[in-house]
Amino acid sequence: MSARLTRRAALGAIASIPAIGGAVALPVASIAEQTRPEENPSLLTLDAKFREVFDAYLAADRHKTATIEAFAALIPPVPDDLIYARRDGLCSGLTRDERNFEGNTIYPPQGFARRIY
Repeated sequence: MSARLTRRAALGAIASIPAIGGAVALPVASIAEQTRPEENPSLLTLDAKFREVFDAYLAADRHKTATIEAFAALIPPVPDDLIYARRDGLCSGLTRDERNFEGNTIYPPQGFARRIY
């Protein structure tokens, strides 16, 4: 655990300053060390386990991203003949948004989802 000055230690140090004028130099590190609790071994063990699990999560997330990119490279884009470009609602219910591998709507740079007829 890092040696940092807690609020309680700072308030205790301020309360112990004599009421006379002038600046009083306080050794901040010694105050923090005096109020620092003992390390809890179970929390240290939990920290190590958490880091292992988090590293596994990051590896799985990188694998998922690589898998989605590989899938996207295999699937051709929707042909322009199947894209319904009008926005008048004439074919409402007959078209749907273009979606990606995870089922999320794909929004091109112009901001509107392409509708597939």
